[in-house]
This record gives sequence, C-alpha cells and structure tokens, in this order.
Amino acid sequence: MKTLAEACEYADHILEAARQNPSLILNKFNSTAKWKSIHQKLLDLFLEESTKETTDKLLPMTHLLDKLVAKERLNCLIVNLYPGNEGYSLMLKGRNGGNSETLRLPYEESEMLRYIDNEELPPILIDLLEKCQTNLFYSGCVIVEVRDYRRVSASGSGYDAHHVLLKPSTQSIICDVNALTADSNRWTQDDRTELEAKIVLATSEPLCLDPDITVAILANKLHHQKHKLNTVPMKRSVQRFSQMAVNRRRRFAAGSAPPKLRLFNFITRRKNAAKSTSSVNLNIGKSVVDMWKHPEVDLKSPENVDVFKYAKMLEKPSSLPENTQLVVAEHILETEKTPGKVQCAQITIQQRLLDDVYMGELRVDPETTLEPSRSQGCSFTLGSKADAERYAKQFEQLFTDEGRHPVKIRTFLPGQEPHVSVSHGGVVLSNPLSKQESDLKVYKQELFLIINS
Repeated sequence: MKTLAEACEYADHILEAARQNPSLILNKFNSTAKWKSIHQKLLDLFLEESTKETTDKLLPMTHLLDKLVAKERLNCLIVNLYPGNEGYSLMLKGRNGGNSETLRLPYEESEMLRYIDNEELPPILIDLLEKCQTNLFYSGCVIVEVRDYRRVSASGSGYDAHHVLLKPSTQSIICDVNALTADSNRWTQDDRTELEAKIVLATSEPLCLDPDITVAILANKLHHQKHKLNTVPMKRSVQRFSQMAVNRRRRFAAGSAPPKLRLFNFITRRKNAAKSTSSVNLNIGKSVVDMWKHPEVDLKSPENVDVFKYAKMLEKPSSLPENTQLVVAEHILETEKTPGKVQCAQITIQQRLLDDVYMGELRVDPETTLEPSRSQGCSFTLGSKADAERYAKQFEQLFTDEGRHPVKIRTFLPGQEPHVSVSHGGVVLSNPLSKQESDLKVYKQELFLIINS
C-alpha cells in the first residue's frame, strides 16, 4: 500500500507527464465511435492540438471550445454585454439565419450571469431553449457565446467574444424530469426515479471509482488549479470593479450630496476646478493701486460718551453653589394597613443645579413623626423630570398595595399652596390644606434653604 508521500509524488509525476506528452496518457480514452459526445470531441481536439509545435511561447491546447465551435459551426446561445447602464440581453439564431434578441436586463439582475460564471445550465432557460427552432443541446450541454461590447477585440471587431460550456446541474435535471413526467397519471414515483437516474448517467462525465489515493490527490490538484482564482475573497474583490458597482458609483457621484455633506461636496468641486484650470497665468496684469500705501486716516476720539446708552447691565449671578440641590416637590403618604397603626412615608424630590439632574430622598416611619433619628431613609438619583414623576406614581401604587388600602397624600410644591389628596381603589379626591399648615410648610422650606446656603 502506498504512503501519502509516495502517492503525492506519483500524482506530481502523472501531471508532469501529461503536461509534456499528453498523448501517452490520453490515447487510451480516444474513441473510434461514429457518434461522439461534446466531451469526447474536446478530448480529441486537445490531443490534436498537443501534437502541434508551440509558437510565440503560447500553448496550442488553449481555447479548445472556441476552436471546436469554429471548426464544426456549432449552434450557440449568444449573450450580449453592453457598456454602461445598457445591461445585457440574450440572442437566438433562427432557421433563416436571423437573430432574435430578448429585452435587455439590468446588471443588477445578475442571476443569469452567475449561472454562466459557474458554467451551469440555468433552469429558467430550459423551456426557452427547447422551443428554439435550432438545436442548442449537445450531450445535455449548451454552448454560450459571450459578446462583451465593453471591450474591443484584437481583431478589430466591435466586441470581445469567448465561449462557455454550460453543463446540466441538479436543478436543470429536476426540471427536465418534471417536464417529461408532466402527465402524472402515467408516471409513478419509481418511474421518475429511474428516469432521473438515466438522465444523470447520460449527461455526467465518466466516473473513476479506483480506490487508489492517487486519484483523490489528482482530482484535488486539478480542482485547485482550475478554481485558483475563483475563491470567495477573489470574487468579493472583483465585484468592486464589476459593471454593477461602476453604475452604482456613477449614480452616487451624479446625485446631490446629503445635507450633512454639502460642504464637502462644495470643497471637492472647488478642488477639481482648481486642478482643471491652468496654474500659470500668462496674461499681462493690469495696473492696480497698492492699498497698503494709502495715507493713514486721523480718527479723533469723542470727548463724552453716554455709556449707559450702549451698555447693558448683566444679571447678578446666583450666590448658590453649583452643587446645591433645590427642593422641587415633597410628597407625604399616610396609610393604615393594620387597625390602629398608621405608617408614614416621605418622598423629597430635589434638583441639582450643576447638571439639572433630579435626586430623590425616601424616608419611611411606622409613625407619623418622620423624625430623622427614628425614620429610615435613603438618597438616590432619578434622572429627568419624567423619571421623577414616574417614580412618585410607582411608589404610591406600591405603598397602597395597588389601591387596596386608602392613603392620604400631602403634596408640597415651592411657591404653591400645599394640597392633600385621598386615594382609595384608584379614585383620588383632592382638597387644599389649611392656611396654618401651608404657612408652616413654607416656613420650613425657607429655613431649609437658609441653612444649606
């Protein structure tokens, strides 16, 4: 049994021998049958070209499909690639020699071009090709002539042409089976499976079942050599320079810039205009007056100026420090969750002058005194005004067990009369506090501001 190193060395030997003298290896595959498939014809042409001498350092075993089409005048499906935004189209030849061209498709609809690039027969064209007046199928394959009008060939014609052999794929075989078995009443599932197997055997290339590891190494080397420039990163790089990408860049350059890039567009146009104009001015300059040599102007200062007429008095800055917190609202909630025991809670919402952030302070006391020594409290950051109002409403629902217990809410706002409201079962009744309680609360707030200042 061969080792991996020996198999690799033997595979390289076979490839080198086939490159130097392919007739020694491929002669046994040469067929003498009267009818030959398209693959056998390509093989015979390859062996015929390999016997010719190399001229101008060019291998004669290249462009075999182009030579076979020119030699036997095979029928082809023509694909026209037009420059710019003109798109591409398909062309079929009729019996009388005339050509019928389809509508032009934009390059953005690139499904047909992807099938041609992968050398696969597009399933959407099978019905169209079968109804064509001329036969385009050769051993289940279709020859496509790609005429690229974006390039000019060396022969001087208006386009650059090359041929591509489209081979049947799994999708096209399934379409053929469905078309042949359209009358489902006469075909069973076993009949369809047998028909599909015969079509696959008739259209596929010869299969090598030799268990030697050298066969796998040869297949991998040939596949790598054929698809060396057909990798995903290479395709992604090529797509940047495709006709579709070029059209997209042209539309982007011709369109107006967005509002945020109008200044950039203006500067770019100025730079392009400066580059297009000549940097050297050969015209004779006109006589101009040097403005720097003008005599100085003697300006006299006024004797009296009414300062208060032109000046504006600025407001005196506030004497409060930036980190001072002003009381915005205060809510006192009282409820009786158990008979004879009143629980009290106080929410103080303050606003910090440094960054206008709302702060909160919460105190809870089982009695109604709310003394700092007996009550439990905490301070926290609320954020915006909407967050502070939302927190007050959520705490009210939590304090009343979602409206199951009545609660008395006293609200104190700076510069306004205190209000009292009773909430029970989601219904809120509001009544103003007495004048004595209001004056007492205002006095407490003024005293708090004086102490903090």
